[in-house]
Amino acid sequence: MTGIIISTILSVGGPGFGMLMNPWVQEEIGLSSEQTEKISQIMADHIKVTTTIRADLLAKRLELRTELGKDKPDMKKIERLTGEISNLQAKLMTERIKMEIAIKGLLTDEQKAKLDELRASKPGKGGKDGISKGGKGKGKKGKRGFCPMWF
Repeated sequence: MTGIIISTILSVGGPGFGMLMNPWVQEEIGLSSEQTEKISQIMADHIKVTTTIRADLLAKRLELRTELGKDKPDMKKIERLTGEISNLQAKLMTERIKMEIAIKGLLTDEQKAKLDELRASKPGKGGKDGISKGGKGKGKKGKRGFCPMWF
């Protein structure tokens, strides 16, 4: 259950390491149970670290929206808020990168290569089984392609 929650939270930003919580993906790339446990812990730690940052970011965005909704918005306050929002976004990105580096460190070269193949074939990514880059919504063979529930 924790894996599903973590996968859902991490997949909001697009395909990434959250897909490693999908049992099908774990089997396809050959993750050991020890690797799966370590990845799950890294992701849980990431969520704990970023929860406060995300809450602060939401609060700043709401404050900015409120200021922008005023008849006479205060530009100094807007500039301060946009700076604070940028700093919080940078912190989130840094934490995400730390998490990804930690997870990559657990994978073998073969597992990394297989994961790259799976990402490339995910529908919408223009891979061999995915949606074509032309945006037609069809893969090479005229079908949408295989999607093993990692969204």
